[in-house]
Amino acid sequence: MSLKYQWELPFGVGQSTVSQVTWRFIDALEERAKYQLNWPDSNKMEEIKSKLEEAFGLPSCCGAIDGTHIIMTLPTIQTLDDFCDLEDNYSMLLLQGIVDHEMRFLDIVTDWPGGMTLSRLLKCSGFFKLCEGGQHLNENVRNLSGGVEIREYLVGGVGYPLLPWLITPYESNGLPASISAFNAAHGAARSLAVMAFSQLKGTWRILNKVMWRPDKRKLPSIILVCCLLHNIRIDSGDILQLSDGLVSFFQLPLHIFKFNTFALFALFSNLHLPLQVFHGYLMVCQLLYIRIKSF
Repeated sequence: MSLKYQWELPFGVGQSTVSQVTWRFIDALEERAKYQLNWPDSNKMEEIKSKLEEAFGLPSCCGAIDGTHIIMTLPTIQTLDDFCDLEDNYSMLLLQGIVDHEMRFLDIVTDWPGGMTLSRLLKCSGFFKLCEGGQHLNENVRNLSGGVEIREYLVGGVGYPLLPWLITPYESNGLPASISAFNAAHGAARSLAVMAFSQLKGTWRILNKVMWRPDKRKLPSIILVCCLLHNIRIDSGDILQLSDGLVSFFQLPLHIFKFNTFALFALFSNLHLPLQVFHGYLMVCQLLYIRIKSF
């Protein structure tokens, strides 16, 4: 029995119908749920800083930043070096993604070629301009013992530049114990972004497979909506546990796919989305479940 036939059998719909419903859902969510991915206000930021300090001992830390790639194939005439990453894959850099203590995305940057470095992507982003202009990460300087002042900052890997609002780890060998302890805390906090990407790609598998000649005009919308759904899933308590990071979609046990219908319906009602879009989303989820079960 072909996969297409399995998809048509339970619902009486073809793949083209599923595609249409999916794009209706993407358009509706992109229009009405963007508030799910906003920079936190002062009160929320204080909560984030408190939680991160409690977990990692990093005062005034506001989140973690990292990046990942979406692998795709391109027509020969479009295979420019700008889209080639360090592993010679053609990709679009999914995110400059900034996450909080819950691994919710606070800010994303997409629609850039995969050949860009993390440092260059950061400096091309609107977020960089806001931080350099003092509009982000510029509140409530904290005074520690000894007259030390600590401003708000993010933690990022060695691929990022060291900036007043972006802290990277020490890279030398034979570091003192205190510096090694800082690097350990820094790495643990930064892993929030790594795990967020792992959960994002583990949940929305379109971001983890090689896309065959995708429409680069639509790809940013797909990425954005997947990030919105990632945040919605966390807010709804509908969490996909991927303790071992990104694993094969077809290796995941069926019981971890928990579709919290009532929570999602309440959320869709708050978004004022048409009931047909909600039904379409459930249909897509059920189709994915059946596809897993068939393997």
